[in-house]
Amino acid sequence: MEKQEERKHADKILSPGVKPILRVEKTSKDFSGFKALTDVSFEVQTNEIFGIAGPNGAGKSTLFNVIAGKESNQGDIFFRKKNIARFRPYKVCHMGIARTFQTPELFLSMNVYDNINVGARFGLSEKHEKQNADKIMDEVIELVGLTASKNVSAGSLDLFEKKLTTLALALVTKPRLLLLDEPLGGLSPHEIDKFVKLILHVRDELNLTVIIIEHLMNVLAEICNTLMILNSGAKICIGPPDEVLNNKEVIKVYLGEKNVKS
Repeated sequence: MEKQEERKHADKILSPGVKPILRVEKTSKDFSGFKALTDVSFEVQTNEIFGIAGPNGAGKSTLFNVIAGKESNQGDIFFRKKNIARFRPYKVCHMGIARTFQTPELFLSMNVYDNINVGARFGLSEKHEKQNADKIMDEVIELVGLTASKNVSAGSLDLFEKKLTTLALALVTKPRLLLLDEPLGGLSPHEIDKFVKLILHVRDELNLTVIIIEHLMNVLAEICNTLMILNSGAKICIGPPDEVLNNKEVIKVYLGEKNVKS
């Protein structure tokens, strides 16, 4: 993808006065004395693409688990003004938050359509939505480009198609907030380009807010409105990508003390 095109999406001015769709306040997570997250606070504005990066073990996926209700936590998480910090995963999903995982989690013996059907039956909360599940699934399958593969066994898919299927599983629940956990990992440069274009298209087409965890800093810098860096479970920097990537603390974490300019 041309960088100018990516940057055009990231530079979209968010509507003034729009309230944040997600507000995380002093969220901490402790695993038997190990502090995976420590007093992490941030806001995500409606319709933005919010990037999260950091070294391995920084707490990125744990943060997603906490937001999605998979892990308990200390602190508060407000989604569309409602505190969801104590909600179970199914209720978080029904509220309008969907996520993907680093490794695609699919029923490999089932075909693509049936996998997505599982997501629809679990994730659609309203009665009229459940009654229209087939229509919703067809629309999502077409949107992500899986129409030709919908009858193919998930076990026969390549990694790119598996990631498309997990994305469809999330989208079929009709979320307002989409959490993408390293969606580009293991993909070729061409596949990365296609997936990034799809993320931008899905965000615009479905009017979504997206939070993306990714190690590819050049991609995050091009598509994100806001970038947050975690290290050892703590937030060390947040702001526009260009500013964050020139922050001395961020440079030290990624490149070492000797690379920090005085």
